[in-house]
Amino acid sequence: MAESLPCLIIPVQNRKQVTLRCLEHLQKLGELNRFEVIVVDDGSTDGTENSIRQRYSNVTLLRGDGSLYWAGSIARGMEYAHTLDAQYIFWLLPDCLPAPDTLTQLLKYLRGEERVYVSASCYSERDARLIPTGLRGGAPIIVREGQDVVVESMYGFCVGFPTAIVDKIGTPNPRQIPDYGADTIYTLRATRAGYKGVILGTAMATLLDSYQFTPSFPHYLAQTNDRSFTAVFLHPKSPFNLKAKFYILFYRYRVWGIFGFLVQASYFLLTWVTFKKK
Repeated sequence: MAESLPCLIIPVQNRKQVTLRCLEHLQKLGELNRFEVIVVDDGSTDGTENSIRQRYSNVTLLRGDGSLYWAGSIARGMEYAHTLDAQYIFWLLPDCLPAPDTLTQLLKYLRGEERVYVSASCYSERDARLIPTGLRGGAPIIVREGQDVVVESMYGFCVGFPTAIVDKIGTPNPRQIPDYGADTIYTLRATRAGYKGVILGTAMATLLDSYQFTPSFPHYLAQTNDRSFTAVFLHPKSPFNLKAKFYILFYRYRVWGIFGFLVQASYFLLTWVTFKKK
């Protein structure tokens, strides 16, 4: 019996041009034929769904209602891939373009090792600098070309797993961490469940300028138009969602994470009050 195609999950919401660029790139590489590509469109209103249906009939589209966010979109994609009996699942941000042999390298590594998950090394589109793609001891790790580095968790730019991991630890939990931080905590859970995270220094990817890194809290407040308590601290998409921050610190540091959260939340609230007074 032929092995099912590995699944490549791309979560999107109102990112039509970025998503189409990503799919065009994958098509040129031939990956649309080598992978079951699953786009989870979380309620886009910019025509993303129709554009994909018109141009890429071999791409599977799963539809959300706008409340999935990153973690819910990835969870839905992983659950769907599990029903296909695929042996391997990949995450790919639409802002991340793998080099011609990158996905092949990641898949080969997964097939050759047991209980591992893998990631590509990412370069910035703007200045070709290396970008941290994993964490060890809570510190960002940059992997030099040609090196393979073991990490304790990874950012979700371009990551591959054996599908058996779903049976072991489930999928990302959007009720706890809906968006920012869900990738690093899920991979941390994988590590603690006995999987080894490896970033391959020969598997390259380009992170597009469209990707937005999380700014410092003061910069975030200075840039955002809505500084209400709900928008800053309760909205699922906010990088400073307090519930998500609690779970991120709790998963990473256990009981000490609770104390860390209290300190961090106090800083956020004090800074927020100061900005509101301006």
